[in-house]
Amino acid sequence: MYDVASLISLAFERNKVESNLREKVLFLETLIDTIPAPVFYKDKEGIYRGCNELFAKIIIGRSKEKVTGCSVDELSEEIPQELGNVYKRTDRQLLQRGGSQVYESKVMCSDGIIRQFLFNKAVYRNLNGTVEGLVGVMLDITGRKRTEENLLKSEERYRLAAEQTGQLVYEFDLQNGHVEWAGAVTELTGYSYNEMQNFNYYDWLEHIHPDERRRVQQAFKKCWNTGEKFDEEFRFRRKDGSYFCVENKGIYLRDEDGCVCKALGVMKDITEIKLSSEKLKESEELYRSFLQNFKGIAFKLDRDFTPLFLEGAVEEITGYTEEDFTSGRINLPDLVDPEDRKMLDISRKKMSFSPNSMIEYEYRLRRKDGTVKWVHELIHKTCDASGEAEFIQGYAYDITQKKKAEENLAKAEAIGLREIHHRIKNNLQIVSSLLSLQADKFKDKDVIEAFRESENRVVSMSIIHEELHKSEDTTSIDFAAYLKKTDFRTPLFIQGRK
Repeated sequence: MYDVASLISLAFERNKVESNLREKVLFLETLIDTIPAPVFYKDKEGIYRGCNELFAKIIIGRSKEKVTGCSVDELSEEIPQELGNVYKRTDRQLLQRGGSQVYESKVMCSDGIIRQFLFNKAVYRNLNGTVEGLVGVMLDITGRKRTEENLLKSEERYRLAAEQTGQLVYEFDLQNGHVEWAGAVTELTGYSYNEMQNFNYYDWLEHIHPDERRRVQQAFKKCWNTGEKFDEEFRFRRKDGSYFCVENKGIYLRDEDGCVCKALGVMKDITEIKLSSEKLKESEELYRSFLQNFKGIAFKLDRDFTPLFLEGAVEEITGYTEEDFTSGRINLPDLVDPEDRKMLDISRKKMSFSPNSMIEYEYRLRRKDGTVKWVHELIHKTCDASGEAEFIQGYAYDITQKKKAEENLAKAEAIGLREIHHRIKNNLQIVSSLLSLQADKFKDKDVIEAFRESENRVVSMSIIHEELHKSEDTTSIDFAAYLKKTDFRTPLFIQGRK
């Protein structure tokens, strides 16, 4: 039996315990509500015994009071049946085996948006160790999953791009020697992906051509020390022993202590580019050699005849540099002799109105030092499919020596002709004199007359030759002048005709 005092004391202690319990429950409810994630707890029968505000509003769309005491089936309007079945199955498994459970699931939230959540569930027990129910925390991982999906898509696009563009991507962990490869591994190296995964940093170095390995190592060492990006070209050995040309670009990464920990890079097959570059270089050398031996100028002009580039003996012919013309400091037509400039202007105007036309002409050009050179120029206007002029190209070369040779030849021919005419005239005079002397030896009048006739004919030939020599037109002579000279010089001819 308890006396009144004992009962009062017990009642007081019970009220105190109940008050403490209520305070703890209130504290726990407040604590759960402050958690920035939906939280709930159920009993063994699957009845919600409590939740926080986030779970009630965001997940269910009810108040906490209307969620508490309901099962998943009773919340079928808020929780789709398919999802509810998943909840009941996973809850049952957890209650049977105990412990905790973590999984991801999509949830139709109260606002109609499907979000991805990470469920963290665990059973809770009473003081006797008996399972009373389970508690769950839902972490919204929608953003993270979207980021992961975007990252996967980006990685996939990058992988495809690397493979299709013939690139090999690598990541060297310099602390443990592990290497990750991606991209066109087999296409470039001939090794399978698994074989390449067994490559370490030094295996990779061993595949660089021996003639270039030391240079590459020194370049890597410099970048290691300075933190600069590395950009090297070298030959890399395939599985079959052949080599291909590689452009290797990358960077060294440092950890939080400033120590180099990784090397990230991209290897690109540039064999075709190198071959094309070498062929282009050979073509350029042949082109330059041709221009040097040609001693001319190759040029390209825009539609307004403004120089775009000049190559060759520019300074040798004009006295000016290529830059003088392309910069606009010197205008080529200004160097052309005034007597030839009009012909040059007419030719260029004609070209402006004639698609795909080609013109060839010669003109005199005054060099920077004042000397004059003869230039032979050929220009061609190139048009597109619509007939619109794209550019003008051509070449010009020095023909000064040729012109001088032609002038000298003309002078020599003139001197030679004068000498020939002089000799012919002298020979005709000698023949005439011989005929005259021979006629004096005869007494017979008819014989003398014959000799005089021959002499007169020779004299006539001499006069005709003289007139032809003086005349610019060798196909005809001034007959009046010829008659005057024959009257004056050959009276015997006239007497012989009487």
